[in-house]
Formats: sequence, structure tokens, C-alpha cells
Amino acid sequence: MSLTLITAPVGEPLTLAEIKFFLRVAHDTDDSLITDLAEAARGQVEAVTGLALMTQGWRLTLDRWPTEPVTLLRPPVQSVTSVSVQGTDGIWTELDEGDYALIPGYPARVLLKAPPPSPGIAAGGIRIDFTAGFGDADAVPGTLKQAMRLLTAHYHEHRTPASERRVTTLPNSVGALLAPWREVRL
Repeated sequence: MSLTLITAPVGEPLTLAEIKFFLRVAHDTDDSLITDLAEAARGQVEAVTGLALMTQGWRLTLDRWPTEPVTLLRPPVQSVTSVSVQGTDGIWTELDEGDYALIPGYPARVLLKAPPPSPGIAAGGIRIDFTAGFGDADAVPGTLKQAMRLLTAHYHEHRTPASERRVTTLPNSVGALLAPWREVRL
């Protein structure tokens, strides 16, 4: 099983102006750096929580069909775009939309309504493409945006190479903001 980003988000949850205001930066000299730090902060928030913040496209690849509904591991899931199976001839066949249903939730699941065709190859013969994310920047919860602000500020203040300073975990304030959003794994 693998999860692959197919379509990256078209924007960021916070604008450059919002981040510069939070950082109290009035000049334009570091705009490129601040933009990169904010993008890194979004990536870290998504990695820690397992969420997709802005609308983005994902592909879940499976080797075989599970006996339970298929769990989509990048919430919140907006929709399933397609479900495809590769045959022995190498051709991908897309299932009809009526053959599966999205079960919303955290995590969302895909329920197959009828026995699906078996993949014709041993590895990676099933693809489920889906759209995930809260939507646009206005739909991203404020606690996640605040975690991004704090993390961007942390990155901005600690720009020394990691070899010259002790590498630490997330700042406590960021960890506290992200804690309710983390998926607990056993």
C-alpha cells in the first residue's frame, strides 16, 4: 500500500502578508525565505497530523482488495475521483461510480458495493484517486493556522544549520495545538 500526492495544493493556508505581520517583518528582503518557511511549516503540520490542509489530489495504491472497506489515510476526504484496477494485459479499467461509495469520517473509507475485479498483477494493481483537504485557506481551522504561524516563526528565528545547534522536536506550543488533530496509531 502506498499513498502518493497527485495534485499539490494551489495555495497556502496563510498568505505572505499574514505571516510577515505575525513575524513583524516590514521589509521585502526575506519574502522568498519566509514563503519557503511557511510552506515547510504547512508540510510539517500535515506530516504530524496526517491531514491535508488545502484541497489536493491523492492516490492510494493497493496490491489486493481488503476484506473491510478501504481506509483513505489523508483526511479530510472530499470525494473519490476514481477507482481503477489493472488487468493482466496492463490496461487500467475504471470502476463505475455506482460500484463504490465514500463513507465520510475520520478516516474516510471506500465501500465496494459489489465484488470488484481482481488485479492482474501482484503489486500495485489497484488505484483509488481521491481529493482531500479542508478546502481553501478560509476553511482551514484556526488552530492549524496558528501552529503554522508559530512553526514558521520558529524556523525564522532558528536559521542556523542543524549541525551547529541541537536538533529538537516541535516547540511545545505547536505540539499542543496539533495534539487534538493527531491520529493515534496502535
